[in-house]
Amino acid sequence: MVAEVVKERVRPTGAQIAENLGISRAAVSYALNGREGVSLDLRRQILAEAQRLGLPIRASRRAERPLLGLVLADVGNQFYSELAVSASDAARKLGAEVLLSHTADEEEAIRSTVEVMLEHGVSGIILTVASAKDASLMPLLRAAGVPCVQVSRKSAHFNGYFVGIDDYHAGHEVMSHIISHGYEDICIAVGPLTSSSSALRAQGMIAAAREAGIVISRERILHTRLSADGGIAVADYLLRQGSRLPQAVVCGADVIALALISIFHDLGVQCPQDIAVTGYDGLLSSLSRIVGLTTVIQPRSEMAHTAVRMLLQNQHGVDHIGTDVICHHELFIGRTCGCP
Repeated sequence: MVAEVVKERVRPTGAQIAENLGISRAAVSYALNGREGVSLDLRRQILAEAQRLGLPIRASRRAERPLLGLVLADVGNQFYSELAVSASDAARKLGAEVLLSHTADEEEAIRSTVEVMLEHGVSGIILTVASAKDASLMPLLRAAGVPCVQVSRKSAHFNGYFVGIDDYHAGHEVMSHIISHGYEDICIAVGPLTSSSSALRAQGMIAAAREAGIVISRERILHTRLSADGGIAVADYLLRQGSRLPQAVVCGADVIALALISIFHDLGVQCPQDIAVTGYDGLLSSLSRIVGLTTVIQPRSEMAHTAVRMLLQNQHGVDHIGTDVICHHELFIGRTCGCP
């Protein structure tokens, strides 16, 4: 007797519908979950295909609490973790929840994260990342009808909202303060070139130095990761140069500055007696009396609340596409710059 082979039926998925119709998975997710973001004709095609395959269709989710996605660049940088707390608090006050993801600024991780968030039916996405390939995210967001706001960092290739500060002016301001102490041998240590905010901060710093008649050589303009590892790398680089340390290091992030100060302290190099250091972001730990870091304070709570409000208002037909909201920053004078 020949045994009969019974093939197990494969359960249909949204991915199968997307492949059959030649559309994005996000569009399928929105149609199956009763969310806006796809045209009426496309919705009908998706639902018809789902019914043909026997895939369950959920009722409209409009009455549920909105879910927002927050794509973080690097949770190792306290700026992003503090921003995440503010965004979560703001969302809950407005009747929404936040889905968080850490990408380490890796392009593939950013795209994968956005795809997953769209499949989970987010109503909007907050991006704290910015790279040359951000333009590839636009078709995904357009297909799903999901608004997006960039916070702190802005990509020129991206058509969406932006909430941040005037990084050029802030960089100019902190460099001008350092120069007022009489320092001339100055090093700049900012984030990667792919970061728009880091680039603008560096431009403002260089411009302030140039206006004061100070030329900062290429060897003194360093780009590193926006993390403690980035600060350690800067310290290692300066110590390996063989020549004397610069009089001051103007950093593009508090985490870089704090790591730098810590490494120097362990080696007996005191701040600001032997070298002045400034930061950027205004982290809660930086502003403590123990640290007293001179830094630029970004209003993280205001930025997060603004971004959340813009996304939720867009759900109700308020169009903010292409809107830039520039928040007020503050130069905090501590003692690491040499001020008493």
